[in-house]
Amino acid sequence: MQPQLTHDTLQNMRVTFVGTSDAHPHSDRKQTCLYIEAGGLGHIVDCGDGTSSALYTDESIDWASLRALLLTHLHADHAGGAPIFLHLLYLRAKEHPQWSLCTEGMFSWHLPECEGARKLAAGLSAYHLRAEKFPFPLDIHFYRSNETFPAGALEVKAFPTSHCEESHGFVLTFGNKRLVVSGDLGSPAEIVEPASGADLLVVECAHFHPRELAAAIAKALPRRVVITHMHPLLVQHLKEAGPYFEPLWSEGIVSFAYDGLTIEVD
Repeated sequence: MQPQLTHDTLQNMRVTFVGTSDAHPHSDRKQTCLYIEAGGLGHIVDCGDGTSSALYTDESIDWASLRALLLTHLHADHAGGAPIFLHLLYLRAKEHPQWSLCTEGMFSWHLPECEGARKLAAGLSAYHLRAEKFPFPLDIHFYRSNETFPAGALEVKAFPTSHCEESHGFVLTFGNKRLVVSGDLGSPAEIVEPASGADLLVVECAHFHPRELAAAIAKALPRRVVITHMHPLLVQHLKEAGPYFEPLWSEGIVSFAYDGLTIEVD
């Protein structure tokens, strides 16, 4: 089933949290993945275990509209599902050669510039997937820190984080809307500058205490914050963690993600 496109959906961004766990998947939380609709096109940020299947079986997602997959870094809980996703997209597109993706579109895969990313991209052939055999143009792009590049309907700026050697967050812009996705952080302070005044900040909380994140959010003051990729202890004690984010918590500016949550960035 394809979603109905209205003026509002074409003007705004819609973010669906496909997976919200930390590195350990749970019965009700898959590993990290976001699905972002903008301008009638679909974009995926990170693709951990189980999320490619969740995307495939979600009838609300129009696979014909998919145009980009972006990876913040190469830890398996963020990137391990990417080859499976590309295989599923390959299969569906072969079955639908009339898709605009096949006739006049292009799908772009964005990875950080590093040796591991080039090995991952080259390794598609091990899955019997070769870019030249896809039923649509597949562009593989290796981005660099602080580079700005197009991805589908989005303009993307990659900012470095200190979580690991090649880790990044993204500033995703569509029209006058700005969405910031933290990726994994070495310190919450790393999101203060890119998230300052953002329409929506999607930020992890698996590698530090919530009070550290709260201090960074208070400095950045985005319009709305959704905390995802949460440590299991945080998931178990969400009500207790809420007061760390006062007064933004009581004002409804800060909330916690769950698999299937959808938010309009308007």
